[in-house]
Amino acid sequence: METNIINVALLGATPPSSGGIASWTDRMLKSDCFRYEKLYLVDERQEEGREVFGDNSKIKISGEIKRCFRIWRDLVSCIRKNGIQVVHSNTPATTTSLMREILCSIIARFHRCAVIGHFHCTVPVVISSSLQKLMLKIYLSLCSSAIVLNERSLEYVKANSKCPVFLIPNFISKRELLRSQEGRATNAKVTNVLYVGGIVEEKGVFDILDIAKRHPDINFRLAGAGSIPATIEPTSNVHLLGTLNSSELANEYSKNDVFLFLTHFPAEGFSCALLEAMSFGMPCVVTDWAANADMIGAKSGCVVPCHDLDAAERALRRLSDQEVRRQVGHRNAEKVRQLYGEAIVVPKYSEVYRFAYGKLL
Repeated sequence: METNIINVALLGATPPSSGGIASWTDRMLKSDCFRYEKLYLVDERQEEGREVFGDNSKIKISGEIKRCFRIWRDLVSCIRKNGIQVVHSNTPATTTSLMREILCSIIARFHRCAVIGHFHCTVPVVISSSLQKLMLKIYLSLCSSAIVLNERSLEYVKANSKCPVFLIPNFISKRELLRSQEGRATNAKVTNVLYVGGIVEEKGVFDILDIAKRHPDINFRLAGAGSIPATIEPTSNVHLLGTLNSSELANEYSKNDVFLFLTHFPAEGFSCALLEAMSFGMPCVVTDWAANADMIGAKSGCVVPCHDLDAAERALRRLSDQEVRRQVGHRNAEKVRQLYGEAIVVPKYSEVYRFAYGKLL
């Protein structure tokens, strides 16, 4: 029996925009695991010169208005040109993004498309004001279904909407999995600790700097956009690598000993950087935030409370044992292959597309 192709408009930022949504969108567009769906991009890239993190992260009203009108225009064009049936809308659930995606959803519903609302954050952390709560309810009322990244978001959206909700994690591409399986050496001692993400306080960078001061014998390598404020005294064992491409990141994941991820970033949902580090068999020390504990395992000894530097140090000391690091890293890599590979996760999006499309018929 022949299955009809579903045409999907994918609303998401793409590289060189930084951030989790851009990484996820890039993987989606390159995936060959869609059998009965065709994806068409409506690029929600940031206005020129603006970044997710760092000195250029502030929203300029004129630029954001121009960006929104471009997105709405491109969405209308995409729907009409390609016979779109499902619009996959992605949002970090901030006030401005909810406003933009509500209008996108209205456009989609006007053209008789199903709407999927995909939250790239921990929803109850981001939704704090009465205005945001109202906007969230309006957005979900326009959606045929919603996708979230972690359990806290699942519970919150279910409690605040009648919209069907699906928990689907982020994923690693086949190409990335093959590259990560090339093998890594487990060094005798921990000499290099890696962090990947925005160089901002909310990502736990300031906590990493404090830990670095206590361990002058370890190099702390920080990759990502942003800079350390001039008010913070630098230490010689902290190295800012800047924004790296995928090949450069793969090299860092391969050669460093521990991945340190002490985030408490409100928009964190399911970290692509942590997922990448795990795929390379890196032992990871993470905060109990967003999906981190689900990914690493709450009983691994590597999940610590936010801002608890002593707990983070205890986890690092535990990983000073070469055999412990080897076992923990192996377990992380296996978990990615079993739960977060492209061939496992992408078909779940297809199921949601079918579900949303079925509600149109």
